[in-house]
Amino acid sequence: MLYHMANYLLVIKSLSKTFEWPNTSLMGHSLGAVTSYIYSMLYPSEVDYLICLDAAKPMVSKKQPTSIMRQHSKNSSNIINFLTSGEPPSYTIEEIAKLVSTAHKHSILPENAKYIYERNIAPSEVNPGKFYFTRDPRLKTGSFSTYCQRDLVELAQLITMPIFIAKAKDSVYYEDKENFYEVMDVVKRSSSDFDFNYVSGSHHVHLNHPENVFPGLINNFLRKNSVKDRSKGGIIEDIIVNNEKRIEST
Repeated sequence: MLYHMANYLLVIKSLSKTFEWPNTSLMGHSLGAVTSYIYSMLYPSEVDYLICLDAAKPMVSKKQPTSIMRQHSKNSSNIINFLTSGEPPSYTIEEIAKLVSTAHKHSILPENAKYIYERNIAPSEVNPGKFYFTRDPRLKTGSFSTYCQRDLVELAQLITMPIFIAKAKDSVYYEDKENFYEVMDVVKRSSSDFDFNYVSGSHHVHLNHPENVFPGLINNFLRKNSVKDRSKGGIIEDIIVNNEKRIEST
């Protein structure tokens, strides 16, 4: 089975139901931001605010449907080969850092790559001292979903909650930029607090230079809009307990 946007949306909905959250606050980067944006369109009354980092609306692909299908077919075949083969290729930590940085077109600084790969690698049993990637290869296929710009413009009026958007100055738009700003013009009118900011940095600015995004911009947004009761579900207490245990163990 391949992943679909519906899988991501169901995860958020399941968490909200499991913890019995009366409201959900969402923050995401890239695909996470797009997922949060779509969820907010589906359940606008359940989302009290939304934070999107260098993405928001779903992209409208420039590729023809036949080209998209051929790419999915190729990716699917590669995944089957990967899943039925032995241990994946292994690398030194230094090589992994460079691979992660290069794969993201150097949007991630090599010294910060560890925050990405440390949860996605495992020691090699074939080559001691080296590591291989454990990430799910199905994530590389993308989604078969396509979006119509006309529909996205109309649906943008459902983004009524406060929304914070950070657009990295050194990042691309991944689609015609006119599509992005056409939707933003609607969101600007529909949102109760439209907070749009250009920030200096790459697509991974939050990873390389969090000081450009968090201390002033996002914190100011949160002070205004994070006003709902968050005691429901016990998650705050769990975080506090875990932090105390972590401090005691150091």
